[in-house]
Amino acid sequence: MIGQASPTPRRWLAVLGVLSVLVIVTGCGGQADGSPAATAVVSATDETDASVPSLPPAGPSLTLTATPGPTPGPTAQLADGLHFGDILRVQVKSLAARVAPKRTSALVHGYDLSGPAPEDKGSIRLDKGDYVSVELGPLPIGDTIWYLVWPATATALHTEGTQWYTTPPIEGSPLPAWMAASVGSDVYLTLQKRPILSEIEAYSAVGVVAAGFGNYTSEPQARHDGFSFEYAAAAPVSGTSCSLKISLVPSDTDTDPKVAVQTTTTTVKVGPLTGANLGTDWLPTPEGSWSTFTVKVASTCNWAFRLLRLEHD
Repeated sequence: MIGQASPTPRRWLAVLGVLSVLVIVTGCGGQADGSPAATAVVSATDETDASVPSLPPAGPSLTLTATPGPTPGPTAQLADGLHFGDILRVQVKSLAARVAPKRTSALVHGYDLSGPAPEDKGSIRLDKGDYVSVELGPLPIGDTIWYLVWPATATALHTEGTQWYTTPPIEGSPLPAWMAASVGSDVYLTLQKRPILSEIEAYSAVGVVAAGFGNYTSEPQARHDGFSFEYAAAAPVSGTSCSLKISLVPSDTDTDPKVAVQTTTTTVKVGPLTGANLGTDWLPTPEGSWSTFTVKVASTCNWAFRLLRLEHD
């Protein structure tokens, strides 16, 4: 069931609106080839130190008041990795923060907004000792594992200082960025802190968050008329086409599903980082004929998504 979240700070409010508390959907399983999933690693495309500590196991999911387990489809393999809201410490020099999970993708642009006027920080590369927090992932692409992240501190999911934007000048809302967290056995981000749920809720509701390969069905979610949705899909074998379809399926079989995304790729595709409203025209006739829906994934891609209910008056 969906509960009302506490008022969201200005940064998150600009990106996500006033949100309600949903549930975390995390899991463990295998990679696309059926081997055990990489445990809490992230990959980078930039220079590394000679010795980088291994990332610790992700551990159990955050404890909620009522924690539903994921309901996989017949071929689901849910990824074992970092959790939404995990704070990570950068262990390398010059780690790129990119617009998309590609080594050729542009870097995001930073501005420090803590002073009386924005301070241009240029293209963003983080150094050893910097921090980020997890928004989405893991997303394996070849031997690289990517996460969508926000700037953070050692104890706070988000900073009140430097914010990231796609390109200068400042336009629109701040955005997260894709960071390559490991390449093969080289690990570039380590788990600094796993916040408890109340710490996460101070910034945002969690939503339905999942990553994996194959088919998947979430626990039932309460009906609503607007959502924020972000996703990523990557071909398990570069150059070979894969497909992704994510639908919101009402419990009332007489009501048509709402397709959130349906796409194919031979490389990688990502959804809007600021989220896209879904479901504004997705109401049954008569109203009240159904009360819940599930999020269903049908895919031959590696995928990750987050669905978040948007509150309104």
